[in-house]
Amino acid sequence: MVIKPMHDASPATEHAPSLSAYLWLATVPLIWGSHFVFLKIVYEDYTVLGMLSLRYLLMSVALWLVLWVTERDLRFDLKDVPYLAFFSLLMVTIYQVLFALAIQWSSAGESALLISTAPIFTAFTAAILGWERLTRRMATGIALGFAGITAVILGGSGLSYLPPTHVKGCLVMVVSAVLWAWYAVLAKPLLARYSPVKVTTYCHTLGGIPLILLGAPDALHTTPQVFAHLADPVARAHALWVIAGILFYAWLSGAYAFTVWYRGVQRLGSGRTMMFQYCVPVVGLLAAIVFRREYPSLVQWVGVALTLCGVFFAAARPQVSAVPVAVTDGSEIVDGPDIAC
Repeated sequence: MVIKPMHDASPATEHAPSLSAYLWLATVPLIWGSHFVFLKIVYEDYTVLGMLSLRYLLMSVALWLVLWVTERDLRFDLKDVPYLAFFSLLMVTIYQVLFALAIQWSSAGESALLISTAPIFTAFTAAILGWERLTRRMATGIALGFAGITAVILGGSGLSYLPPTHVKGCLVMVVSAVLWAWYAVLAKPLLARYSPVKVTTYCHTLGGIPLILLGAPDALHTTPQVFAHLADPVARAHALWVIAGILFYAWLSGAYAFTVWYRGVQRLGSGRTMMFQYCVPVVGLLAAIVFRREYPSLVQWVGVALTLCGVFFAAARPQVSAVPVAVTDGSEIVDGPDIAC
């Protein structure tokens, strides 16, 4: 096992990115910002594991179909399987459960904002471990980010639409953001050797297997009931929204968005791709207000502003020059971390 510094090996450094790459990427924050609202609807019928079971069953089928149609090559080197297994367990199985629980326990708007704080935790971790020098700009971003997170969590006290698990959900989403801060950087040893479609397909299939099995009882119990409601004129509209939410989260937010996002990381570099992530909390907050009437308190609005400023200051910094990530194949890793959902 060797440890190599990270260099930007992205093709984006060699060729000017096309307009179509930016247009495709622009659809991702619209999808990721909206799925918080869709999941709130799905949770009215499904448990977290039941929803994840259906999501990963449908998502895996779609990904394998896309992989076969676009590449006709399913080969994956056995020496990369241990790293793939570690990555899939941490960043799919564990992360997805925490992320889904956090959305269930908190509001859609809070979830959208807090998961987007990952760059703050990336900067904080890099400074603590000595991977980067803590500049005044980074310190300002980290301080603003933590102040904003605190205001968002505490400022929700007394709002009628918030569930009693609101604080717990926010804290779990912060933990999810910490994990997500290193999602892209951990994927880059694989992206250096395989296409974004193949990496997405293998890691989400492998990480999704435990979720499919654990949630199968609830999925098998609830799904026939949801489809039965289609025959009821009163319950039909809600059942259609639940079905649409499952399909949206599996195929659009899952198979489509992950593939487009990592194609962006590979072609544009993570710095440019990261710019689109800033739109996710904005879309999420607006969707929560329009579709769920979740109006943040004044303190929370202040927290939103502080958090977004903190993300900007923490992320807009020089790339990590040498982050020690263990790889077994000697491949290089492209530039620093970004986030997705």
